[in-house]
Amino acid sequence: MNKTSHRKLLIVNGDDFGLSPGVNAGIVRAHRDGILTSATLMANTPHSRHAIELASDCPNLGLGLHANLTDGQPISPARDVERLVNPDGALPGLARLMIRAWRAEKAIRREIAAQLEMALGAGAKIDHLDSHKHVHVHPKVLTAIISVAKQYGIAAVRAPLESPAAWAGTRLDWRFRSLLVSLAAWHARRALAREGFIATDRFIGTARTGSWTAQSMAAAITSLKPGVTELMVHPRKGEQDPFSCAELDALVSDEVRSAVKSTGVRLVTYADLLPTPSNLEPRTPNLED
Repeated sequence: MNKTSHRKLLIVNGDDFGLSPGVNAGIVRAHRDGILTSATLMANTPHSRHAIELASDCPNLGLGLHANLTDGQPISPARDVERLVNPDGALPGLARLMIRAWRAEKAIRREIAAQLEMALGAGAKIDHLDSHKHVHVHPKVLTAIISVAKQYGIAAVRAPLESPAAWAGTRLDWRFRSLLVSLAAWHARRALAREGFIATDRFIGTARTGSWTAQSMAAAITSLKPGVTELMVHPRKGEQDPFSCAELDALVSDEVRSAVKSTGVRLVTYADLLPTPSNLEPRTPNLED
């Protein structure tokens, strides 16, 4: 990130794209009417193809793969990922994955590739990889992510290393989760750098999962340091989830949009970080009423 170290660049990424109609609608609204620049796709859900169709109508929306190894059914046949899945063929949940990953690297790699193949086959243009619940910071999952990224020529991977400065006003349990993820992400980031992958300088959002407000989001943007930061959000629209609906309200709020304009932050995607001539000027955000 040396070329951008003197500027404040911000990727605002909506996770779980494809999880439900409400998530799909929330991400599109946050992109069209707010500051969201990017989303990561859950490819193994019934609503993933609808998400890809929506993304095709949003040409400035960056799109990554949100590799899901914990929830729902795998895309791969269960017999091909036997060491990963439960006896009923379902993905194992977070706790079981953390244990099984040590002996299931091949199955994990196969499933991540299958999810990526589904996304690409449906027309998605993938510019980076991350994972549901940040499981790719696990050493074995990270090895699989790196292998798949190299195979498909994807140059950027999320490094969810969050500073304790981002914890102010958050719940204790989410601070602890942020600490655990960040400890593993510190090692993951070093591994990604060794392999030549692009990652952001900073990351914000684990400790505030489901609790962003316009005030806290504006404060986070105002306090950004020079370099590239990813801000993770989970917006929803029209569903019985007041926290995620509040995140959508924050992303499209005048307070947050004004914070971006007044601090000179430039909204970008992972694709804008690639060292090509077309990416010298990050895209202009829609901040006008």
